[in-house]
Amino acid sequence: MRILIVGGGAVGSNLVEQLAAEKHDVSLVDSREEVAKALGGKLDAQVLHGNGGSPQVLEEAGIREAEMTIAVTDSDELNMIVSLLGRNYGVKTRIARIRNPEYSGPSSKLGREQLAIDHIINPEVIAIETMEKLIFTAGATEVADFAGQKVLLMGFLVPKDAPIAGRTLQSISEIVPDQFLIVAIHRGSEVIIPRGGDRIEEDDRIYVLMPQEILPLFQAQLYRRVEKVRKVVIFGATRLGIGLAQRLEGRLGDVVLVDPDAARCNDAAERLNKTTVLHGSALDPDLLAEIRIGNAQAYCALTEDDAANVMSALLAKDHGATKTIVNLAEPDFVPIAERIGLDAAINPRLLAVNVILRYVRSGRILSVFHLEELKAEAVELVPSTRAPLVGVPLAQLAGRIPQGALVGAVMREGQMLIPRGDTVIAPNERVIVFATEKALPDVQRLFVENA
Repeated sequence: MRILIVGGGAVGSNLVEQLAAEKHDVSLVDSREEVAKALGGKLDAQVLHGNGGSPQVLEEAGIREAEMTIAVTDSDELNMIVSLLGRNYGVKTRIARIRNPEYSGPSSKLGREQLAIDHIINPEVIAIETMEKLIFTAGATEVADFAGQKVLLMGFLVPKDAPIAGRTLQSISEIVPDQFLIVAIHRGSEVIIPRGGDRIEEDDRIYVLMPQEILPLFQAQLYRRVEKVRKVVIFGATRLGIGLAQRLEGRLGDVVLVDPDAARCNDAAERLNKTTVLHGSALDPDLLAEIRIGNAQAYCALTEDDAANVMSALLAKDHGATKTIVNLAEPDFVPIAERIGLDAAINPRLLAVNVILRYVRSGRILSVFHLEELKAEAVELVPSTRAPLVGVPLAQLAGRIPQGALVGAVMREGQMLIPRGDTVIAPNERVIVFATEKALPDVQRLFVENA
């Protein structure tokens, strides 16, 4: 597919890297000369320095031949102009990042058709939804859903007293046969695609596929007691912080928002109804004691300062906060935060990449969730009628399923099925595959006719 991307930030550069690796014909435009030069030296794509709102620049980047435009600059208005120009040039699919709720929210005066945008991406909304799931799922460090939210992929840190610690996967699966599947174990710097004889150890980070309704039962195998969420503390009266507080107000009676800037606190207080807004710094141990951070089931550091987010979360953890979630603008910091003892780290831009990839790969690929720390993806695919995977017991495909890949689940008649060696996949069934980045292309070939 011929794809034109405007904006070479974290979203655009990650998209170019992944889509070029999948053999799409990609070009990228960025207005910053130093960024364009740096990306041109490392990406396998045409990179141009110029104004993405200029028809002349877009023509040079190939908009006349493009089948898709993806506008992900920091300017909503520029992204809308790119989409409007894309429609005028006959581009079939137009995707744009729009952060301002006046354009992207339900009360927007302009619809997608008027803006010429097929898919609007709002990284903050995606991040807020992700954090809400993490807050209300005990122990979860990552969360994604598939098959219309019927299937969950969840990351958990195995605590020292976990009932499943020291047990093999085979013995764990006997608790509720054929109901969940541990698809990966992250142990230190090692990523294990496990087999039945592998054991779960304390401090492992495990990734599990399961139906939504099995979650409480699986949590009981990890935690001897699951604490109900009653209190959440947020550091940062940012767009993320206020947005999360607004979501939590409908579910909790004790939400506290802290920010060192008096003007931002006043603005937050006007926009929030039930949240306690405090002027101060979450880096102040006295303030943490005053707000009783030890009673908080979740502490979310959502300022625009990565260092402040990490340090305040470590301090909150030391003062007894049950779960810490940090917002990190630098994608490379996300895995590091988890290694130093923080429970979950999010990067709204990387979350947006997952959503955009879902639209780019539409057709046989329904959903994509990228796991940066594992260098792996969970992908929901639908095999074509004559695909090599169809009509053949999975055991017979063992030689064609590469190391580092696992067929994790099949959706059959609305129910999640954990596949076995004798499982036969039918055309158009939803199949969820877990695979490392290296193994994924070989797995995808099993789902198409020309494999």
